[in-house]
Amino acid sequence: MKRNVLRGLAAIICILLTFSFYADEAQAVSTIHNGISIDSIDMSGKTVYEASDILQKKFDEEKKAIISWTSPTGNELKVTPGELGMSWNNEDVVREAADYGASGNIVQRYKLAKDIERSNLNLPMDISFDGEKIRSLIEENIDIFTCEAIDYELNVDGGSFIVKEGQPGVSVDIDASVKKIVNFLDTQWDGKDATIELEANVDEPLGDTTELTSITDVIGT
Repeated sequence: MKRNVLRGLAAIICILLTFSFYADEAQAVSTIHNGISIDSIDMSGKTVYEASDILQKKFDEEKKAIISWTSPTGNELKVTPGELGMSWNNEDVVREAADYGASGNIVQRYKLAKDIERSNLNLPMDISFDGEKIRSLIEENIDIFTCEAIDYELNVDGGSFIVKEGQPGVSVDIDASVKKIVNFLDTQWDGKDATIELEANVDEPLGDTTELTSITDVIGT
């Protein structure tokens, strides 16, 4: 008796697994309606497999783009979106696209398909970045973006006065820089190489050439 029950359960499980497998296969080969785009890429007539492959390649390529961080020091650091924790959070958007027009009766499906063809539908890829990774990279490379202010100096060389020019100091506002980078990547980045200047404060050096030259004129007289 127990053996018959176990055999029955095993048969039911096999049937369910088989049904699930073929259901997934059917959905994978079903095509996306005309007029549907994902992240502005036209997916009309594409299968789930084809659309997923297109988006995965796009994502992988964009992760390798070069993002240059700069500051008023004139130095820069090149990073990639992959190093900034770039993530694709809605990989099921392809199945969502394939499901449009797949439910309801035949009249409802036909009407929805025609509405999409007329007005078009664009589903976004949900891409995000890791603010903590961005912060860590800035902190680890802070010396590239900052420098101490050097004041102007008046020196004597061989009986002549020489003015040594000063240099502005640069300090980085890390919190503001992280916010600026994340905002740029979320709202403006087009997936290609880009340059972002960090939020920085410039400290002007004390003195100036005109002031020190006037002093040398007075001393010289």
